Amino acid sequence: MADLRCPQPMAGALEGIAERRWTPGADLMVAVDGDGMRHLVELAPAEDRHGGGSERRERGSGAGGSGRGKGDRRSTAARRAAAHSARTERVVDGTGRAVQYVSGRRWELSATGFWQPHYGAAQCYSDVVAEWADAAPGSLVWDLYCGVGVFAARLADQVGQTGAVHGVEFARTAVAEGRAALRDLPWLDLTAERVERWIVEQPEAAPDVVVLDPPRAGAGRDVISALSERSPRRIVHIGCDPASFARDVGLYKAAGYHPVALRVFDAFPGTHHVECVAAFER
Repeated sequence: MADLRCPQPMAGALEGIAERRWTPGADLMVAVDGDGMRHLVELAPAEDRHGGGSERRERGSGAGGSGRGKGDRRSTAARRAAAHSARTERVVDGTGRAVQYVSGRRWELSATGFWQPHYGAAQCYSDVVAEWADAAPGSLVWDLYCGVGVFAARLADQVGQTGAVHGVEFARTAVAEGRAALRDLPWLDLTAERVERWIVEQPEAAPDVVVLDPPRAGAGRDVISALSERSPRRIVHIGCDPASFARDVGLYKAAGYHPVALRVFDAFPGTHHVECVAAFER
């Protein structure tokens, strides 16, 4: 797992960590990959461009403060910007390149990149998406917020060489890693772009199926409105936050789409989070 916000007990994952010395304010990323190798990476403290200090130090100094004025909002914005800025990585254990497998395919990606926190989730969700998408040979399919293309690979198998799968992901590193893993599928194209921008730039051809796996904030009104104008036969939506997922369900219903299938997965052990997957049709 690469995301320690929803950790799972993996044999040997935390072994020896407490005995080491670490940089104050740094984050540690621990990933146990599909080959069982542990990757331990230290991420340098995120620099706050507005104040010169690290994100961790600013967060600590602001704890317990009573004010919530404009300065507080600026500090919050600064911390968010710092958290998403490039950070120096130091590989302490492993290679820093995690290997993962789904449906017989192999991906190699940065241990600090995104992969599903639950070790069985990628395969499980991929199976559900493939079953519910049921894309016809020769059809056009979109995979939005596609990451390294785990779902796109299954969809490409369904549409075959006479079809086309377009995957869209904002993270350029993920797109590069997905292209390397899926280079044997020339009818699958991965693009580094913001989803909301990419949709409106596409020709008028309507996709047969659209799959979305947005971040916790969900897809939102702009994306769902743009999708509904293209009128795909089926939409498969994955959501890791029930609140934003429920809002998006309401947006689909307002656009004339109704859920025809729904599954909920306890994918984040020891937390209140669940993963929701739904299929929509008009």
